[in-house]
Amino acid sequence: MLVGHESFAGWLAGGMEAWVNAGLPVSATESIDAEQAQQAINSGAVLIDVREPGEFSGGHLPGAMNLPLGEVGAQAGHLPREVPLVAYCGRGERASSAASLLERAGLGPLLILPGGTGAWKDAGYPVEHG
Repeated sequence: MLVGHESFAGWLAGGMEAWVNAGLPVSATESIDAEQAQQAINSGAVLIDVREPGEFSGGHLPGAMNLPLGEVGAQAGHLPREVPLVAYCGRGERASSAASLLERAGLGPLLILPGGTGAWKDAGYPVEHG
């Protein structure tokens, strides 16, 4: 609901297994660790921090843009196309939702950094404040 989906028509009987068994398309977004994120950045990936501005100012990956999850759908058209986008948040849930919205907008390739700034700092990389 936080990303604009407020009207649900139902659920998938049999879950994803039924979807796959029916031969319907499935996609997945790759989760990467901090070292892989740094490699992606070095290769031109764009970092997207989908946390709220207060969280972002408390510490974020160097060079990251702040795009709160609730704004991702509306702002997707302003993001670069055909370059890797690394989405991150605090733990990974918001980043996963953002990746889904970005994929729907035709962006990518998409990568998710689970653990966000915590995983980044734990790997020994610096964060920026402000």
